[in-house]
Amino acid sequence: MGKVDHGTFRESVRLKDRLKGSLRRMFEAKSGVSFFATNLLLRGFKLLGALPVVGPFGNRWAGFIHAIRSEHIPAIDLYRKAVRGGWSRKPSLRYDLGMSLLKVGNAGEAEQEFRAVMKAFPGRPFPVNALIQSLQDQGLSRQVVPELLKLVKSIPLEYVRDLPFPTYLAHLVAEDPAQVADLADVIKEHPNAFYATLLLAQVQTLRKEGAVAAGLFRAAGEIRFKGVQDQAAKSASPKFLILGQAKAGTSALFQYLSEHPNMVPPLVKEPQYWSQNFCLGQDWYQSIFPRLPEGCDRFTGEGSVTYLVNPVAPKRVFEAMPKMKLIVLLRDPVSRAYSEFWMNRRVGRTDETFEEAVTLEMQRVPVCPLDPPGEGEPQIPMGYLVRSAALPFLKRWLEHFPSSQLLVLRNEDMARDLPETMRRVCRFLEVPSFVPLDPKRHNEGRYSAISEELRCKLTDWFEPHETALEKFLSERFGEDT
Repeated sequence: MGKVDHGTFRESVRLKDRLKGSLRRMFEAKSGVSFFATNLLLRGFKLLGALPVVGPFGNRWAGFIHAIRSEHIPAIDLYRKAVRGGWSRKPSLRYDLGMSLLKVGNAGEAEQEFRAVMKAFPGRPFPVNALIQSLQDQGLSRQVVPELLKLVKSIPLEYVRDLPFPTYLAHLVAEDPAQVADLADVIKEHPNAFYATLLLAQVQTLRKEGAVAAGLFRAAGEIRFKGVQDQAAKSASPKFLILGQAKAGTSALFQYLSEHPNMVPPLVKEPQYWSQNFCLGQDWYQSIFPRLPEGCDRFTGEGSVTYLVNPVAPKRVFEAMPKMKLIVLLRDPVSRAYSEFWMNRRVGRTDETFEEAVTLEMQRVPVCPLDPPGEGEPQIPMGYLVRSAALPFLKRWLEHFPSSQLLVLRNEDMARDLPETMRRVCRFLEVPSFVPLDPKRHNEGRYSAISEELRCKLTDWFEPHETALEKFLSERFGEDT
């Protein structure tokens, strides 16, 4: 690819970022003037694209404007013209081309573009997050950590600290003793490798090595909480628990709360302590939280979507923290079930189709449940659909906690009016009101639409539940839900 001057590259990246930011703000303002100006720029760049010498420049920026508008098919065409026109060695162009390919579902070609960028800058993990996404979109999650372990050996120490080892792949690493050993070696050589340490802590958690995991979490906390925590203080107790539902906006809400100026997020958003990891003990649980000085105005909290559906979590939480504030997000049950299925497909937990999974589940559970099992009765078999039926789980939590300590939100309301949702959350938590500057939804998946026939079939299955849920919420929470 030829030798690259990294100083010149960094300056060109800064200039391009400023130009990209200006174009993006111009379009997102959505005023008539801005829209007219953007169209004028687009025409101008396309005219340049037809000329010799300056053609690649025009096509590159015309493609970028299309990409801002989420018009990724024409963007890809223009980016490729720029590449063919002589700009094949422009890393930012190849990166933008890869991102647009990802948006249209062409993860294989996107991976090639991100690898081209890494080849141009062999000592710099420039597009590593995008490369991870492209591998996952191809169903190649098992390759992600080995790729990162290889990368550690080829990049300067300064980049290893923030190399993004995804903690949600801990279950795959835990299955491979060689990867566990390699990860431990990385941490020995690079004790400031924050994400690698966090991933190994999660791996040891899955292996039920509570004391080892707690030590790793505390080592990660020394990096993450530096300048915030008081070493003489004990780990803070959470001010709130987000219970679920899974794939109903819990990650987005947690991220928004994490941006609150008084919030210090824990090392792990989903420790699953009160459901799956209770056997690891309080020391393990406390190791994920910052050590906050007594009486300070800062707070922390966590959200684990397994809490809502776990039959023993309500009693455990109540016995340890009877005044705990609880938050539940609900979502259209069919959409929630379908989203959870695709999350499992992305990380390699299943290879069946959604229709196969829900057909089998409806055979096991012909009628949507409205109540939790009574004492001594068998638990309802869990599946995508049963986990979408929130009513039995809400009833079980409210057997222990008063309604005043439970805030029920709608995912759809949060998407439609985030400021009002955040005001409600802050009032409930009794913290200063806060609205995040960046309303972007977090942890959103991309997948094909469910067939109308299957959606109608599932909607009919959920219909008695949805009617009973609305009645229950109205009676217990009134207008506040």
